Formats: sequence, C-alpha cells, structure tokens
Amino acid sequence: MLEADPPYNAKVTFKPERGEATGWSAPELSPWLGDALNDASRRHFGADVAFLGQGGIISLMNTLQEGFPRSQFMVCGVLGPVERARPE
Repeated sequence: MLEADPPYNAKVTFKPERGEATGWSAPELSPWLGDALNDASRRHFGADVAFLGQGGIISLMNTLQEGFPRSQFMVCGVLGPVERARPE
C-alpha cells in the first residue's frame, strides 16, 4: 500500500526494520516533578495525579532516557484503554 501509486511518478520503496522493541520503564519520579503533577491535578481535577501503564511502545523514550539519563519525563497518550492506534 505504501509503494502503490506514488504521485509525480516518484519511486517509493518501503523496507520495514526488524528490530526488537524493548519498551521503556519510567524511572521513579523526582519529588519536584511529583509535587508539580499533583499540584496541577488537584487544581484542575480536585485529586492527585493518576498513572496508567498500558504496555504501548514509544521507541523514542529509550533514546531520550539514554541521552538524558538524569531527566524526568511526563509521557501522555491520546488513546483510551479500548482505542486502537491503527485504522480498521
């Protein structure tokens, strides 16, 4: 599908990578980030922040964690527990 009928007579070749996705495990929150998240959540929702891990893979997170090992990340997804990231 990706190679079929490209515009302007372009030649398109798709070769998927066959790498192993290792996932990413978030490090423990620093107190300052936990406090900031709870403060923002209390102000907006009236309760502490909630966390949910669903096993999705965002490969970029491993790369960012390796390049910036002391950094803290807040990763937000846009899909709910019954959503799918691909069209059916």
